[in-house]
Amino acid sequence: MIIYLGNKLSSHGVNPTSVEILGQKLIDSGLQVITASNKKNKWLRLIDMGWTIFRHRKPARMVLIDCYSTDAFWFAVFAAAICRFNRLKYVPILRGGNLPHRIQNSKRISDYLFNGSLLNVATSRYLHECFNSHGYRSIIIHNYIELIKYPFTHRRMVSPRILWVRAFHSTYNPVMAINTFRIVQERFPDAKLCMVGPAKDGTMDMCKKVVNSEGLNVEFTGKLEKEKWIKMSVEYDIFINTTDYDNTPISVMEAMALGMPVVSTNPGGVSKLINDGVDGILVNTGDYESMADSIINLLTDHNKAGSISRAAREKAEMWDWNVVKTKWMDLINQ
Repeated sequence: MIIYLGNKLSSHGVNPTSVEILGQKLIDSGLQVITASNKKNKWLRLIDMGWTIFRHRKPARMVLIDCYSTDAFWFAVFAAAICRFNRLKYVPILRGGNLPHRIQNSKRISDYLFNGSLLNVATSRYLHECFNSHGYRSIIIHNYIELIKYPFTHRRMVSPRILWVRAFHSTYNPVMAINTFRIVQERFPDAKLCMVGPAKDGTMDMCKKVVNSEGLNVEFTGKLEKEKWIKMSVEYDIFINTTDYDNTPISVMEAMALGMPVVSTNPGGVSKLINDGVDGILVNTGDYESMADSIINLLTDHNKAGSISRAAREKAEMWDWNVVKTKWMDLINQ
């Protein structure tokens, strides 16, 4: 039996996270997996995680723990303490793009968490290099996508139809997308920006206010099921990612699999995910003018757009579940 701990909050209107998606894939692969927790209240969720470990401590072979860098970091610390008390092997799965800063600010706790684990699984080369530099033993197992669900369209010529997919939260800087698009629409009056994602704080209202006051051609769809926005993506040619902190954003990986040239900010692991100028374009966080210039360059240099579209799909093939699954099985069976 494998215990997998993370935030299972899709029943509360939140996008499914790795504990739900990867957990189900491991079950489908023939493993017995117990997951937790779906409690909306964070304190009840913490208690439920601890109780799940204690309840299944005897048959459990290993505990997988999604590890983020903000408040949820302490969930991983708590779960690791319960595992160590019960002499259970545990493996943090490193998902927080700001984990390097967390290590610097909480070094003793980080040593306790990451040195006491069986192994640390980095979902990006960025975190793998960082953890090894701090003496924490880690391996890379990338986030995965099921490539068959992402039909490739080779964008040899791109139109000014731009897609943004993320939750509306200040961390993901959706206002930067609006500022970027304002410049693009000035150059290409027929341009359109579609923003897909649920509201998390006041940033959606801020974006809508600017759009309405300036007459920008921006559509807000709210939260969409993955299948719906993937189907809708055929109507768009360029994908933008404006996040200020990140590791390996799944939405960017998905866009690359679809063959959309991605223009992204470069925080954390994103600079290791995208090879700038080859399979995507990177700009500094917050630099909406450079992002707009990069989009305009793609719209005027069709050879570049076509080359990036093809290279992005080729990179995405290494993230297919059939490739990633083998690495998970090797880890669990060792």
